[in-house]
Amino acid sequence: MSTPSTSSHQHLTLRQLINLAAPMVLSFVMMSGAAPIVTGGIAWKFGPQGESLHLSAFLVCFMSAMLLYSPVFVTREISIRTVTDSASKRQYLRFFTTVSGACSLLLIVMSQVTPLNVFFYERLIGVDSLTRELACEGLVYFVPLPFLISLRSYFQSRHINQRTAWYNGAGTAVRLVAMAVFVFGFAVHMPDMTGPVLGGSTFLIGLSFETLFVFLTAHRHRLPIGNAAVSTGTMLKFAGPLILSAITRMIIPMVLIRLITVTTYPEEGRAGYDLMRSTLWLSLSIMYAMQPTIVSCATSRQNLQLLRRASIVLAVFVACCFTLVAFTPLHRLLFVDLMDLDNVLIQMLLFDALPWAAALPLIVMTDVFLVSLHLRAGSTIWVWAGRTCGLVVLLLVASLADLSAFNGVKLVVFAEILQHLASVTLLSIGMLKQGIERSLHRGTVAESMA
Repeated sequence: MSTPSTSSHQHLTLRQLINLAAPMVLSFVMMSGAAPIVTGGIAWKFGPQGESLHLSAFLVCFMSAMLLYSPVFVTREISIRTVTDSASKRQYLRFFTTVSGACSLLLIVMSQVTPLNVFFYERLIGVDSLTRELACEGLVYFVPLPFLISLRSYFQSRHINQRTAWYNGAGTAVRLVAMAVFVFGFAVHMPDMTGPVLGGSTFLIGLSFETLFVFLTAHRHRLPIGNAAVSTGTMLKFAGPLILSAITRMIIPMVLIRLITVTTYPEEGRAGYDLMRSTLWLSLSIMYAMQPTIVSCATSRQNLQLLRRASIVLAVFVACCFTLVAFTPLHRLLFVDLMDLDNVLIQMLLFDALPWAAALPLIVMTDVFLVSLHLRAGSTIWVWAGRTCGLVVLLLVASLADLSAFNGVKLVVFAEILQHLASVTLLSIGMLKQGIERSLHRGTVAESMA
């Protein structure tokens, strides 16, 4: 007897979609506010003289930490598709406890082994020794995060499958409040706290509160007792390419930082990229919020059509909002007045790049939609192939083009567009080869991959 799917087999109505997707969108939008809280606190604490160094060091620290624990970024979608009963829950927790432990060990080694972090930060990324030292100080505070993210993702997936996703949005609100209270009530008043330490400790505190909240609210969702656990081989076949994809995806920002290093104003460019990254995540997070919704609900052509229309509307809306910010005084209100960005050169680099980012929402939404369908089909190897294709294109640009005269912030926007287009192309080829019906399979991962 086959195990029931984690997804609903009913036709999805617009009201049901809104009730499921709206809290996820709200959660992602609020989650994207975490980075502006940190960067705003750093800019406020260190002023125009120190914000370039400390924002740049936090960017390097944050991006390298995310690279090292990127394997756990896919845990929510994996839990949605694999956890159906108590046995599969235990399999998930065993698998990602091991993965999380490996990620935490890598964070410790990178922060403490000087020859290794010198090679990584100074040789590969191209930052100076002071920025490297500051980044390593902050890296220590990210060590517990892989375990917290894996646990949080499991409890969030329970809320999504039980259609109580509003608790996920509430948990993100708890996280943001905890972060804001810590940054502006405590951290900005600590004279010896560097930018990366401020950022790392803030993320640790916020994520701890969020994980506790979703655990307490999801604890009442009891899974049926059963033995339908996904085998270790199937879990590796399904999750392995997704983990590699997450790692590849996080290598891309490191390549972008490397690209900025060869431009005219590398330090200001990195600081501007940190602000641009926060802004892009804030605007693009709505698209990423649709991924767990699609993975959970795309069980029929009718549901798929509704999800597709909703995704297009969201992408167009975000593109219009981003265009409004880029071409009106709102960008000065956001960065200069609210985030207290005083460095005129960073302002110039950032504001010159903003209009070009308005093209990203539609491209990213297409990428997210195709990735979600491949996740449902179990064809995760295409997800990794798409990410790898995007990375290869960037590496070719970095090795063949003379980028020294570029605005570093504008350069990373162009690079983001290019790598997403490359990924979308390969993901589309994969979808054409396997057909849409495989993505709409209502069974478990093991059944869809059979």
